[in-house]
Amino acid sequence: MRWIPVIINPSAGKKTAVLAELNEVFQPAGVRWSVEITQGDGDGARLASRLVEQGAEIVGVYGGDGTVSEVATGLAGSDTALGVLPGGTGNVLAYDFGVPRDFVEAARLLVSEHAVRTVDMGEIGERKFLLRVGVGFEALVVEHTPRSLKDRFGLLAYGIGGLQALLETRALRYQLDLDGQAIEAEGVICTVANSGHLGLPGMTLSPSIDIADGLLDVFVLRKVDIRLLIQIVSENIPYVPKPAQLQQWQVREVGISVAPSQTVQVDGDNLGTTPVRLRSAPGCLKVIVPGNSV
Repeated sequence: MRWIPVIINPSAGKKTAVLAELNEVFQPAGVRWSVEITQGDGDGARLASRLVEQGAEIVGVYGGDGTVSEVATGLAGSDTALGVLPGGTGNVLAYDFGVPRDFVEAARLLVSEHAVRTVDMGEIGERKFLLRVGVGFEALVVEHTPRSLKDRFGLLAYGIGGLQALLETRALRYQLDLDGQAIEAEGVICTVANSGHLGLPGMTLSPSIDIADGLLDVFVLRKVDIRLLIQIVSENIPYVPKPAQLQQWQVREVGISVAPSQTVQVDGDNLGTTPVRLRSAPGCLKVIVPGNSV
């Protein structure tokens, strides 16, 4: 009998009957399943690593993008595939992988016909990431968007957090080491992206970003239009930054320093301050995706 363990972040998403819904999907499919609960930072990676050692072929994860990224870190470099069960506010990775945003449909994907896609991750110190690392305004938005705000307002919470962050934001001069080439760029945001999706249909940093190209995309955004940000989030309108607003480079490794030192966010979690060094980890993760998306 197939075994699919599921790692659950109990603080993610709305209060739904997750276990009952998993049982309704897995039991008729003849799948033996179990659950592991995260209780603090790093639990997702530790639990995933243990499940790999126990021989799991698929590990499901219910939570937001931060939880998914943690679990992916524990699976990286193994043959165990990640199964995303969206349970967060943005669920950006579900968009990137073509996974249904509906929890039950995503669970059915794990026990029905599907494909396995090999994708990249990024590395910052000992931590891996799936989405992006942000310095400046983006990290401030994370600081000003606590779980209570996301539970109450959903995606609009990031617009509210953005308004607060804007009061503290000013243009900075970023010193970048791009595969050994020194570059200075001025802007309010410096972002290093492995994935370009921003969590809503049509919203992307750049259509050129590919999560499986072995490269990281480095962006410096010259200014933030907070009114446009709120309109995008609240009205679900497509958005791609204009080239004049954005400087972009593709690299395998990047170092970022700035004065004064700035907070760094990694897949929605704040992680220390600059300076930081990042590199691509090509083809290190397997992900369950719909069969027609590969």
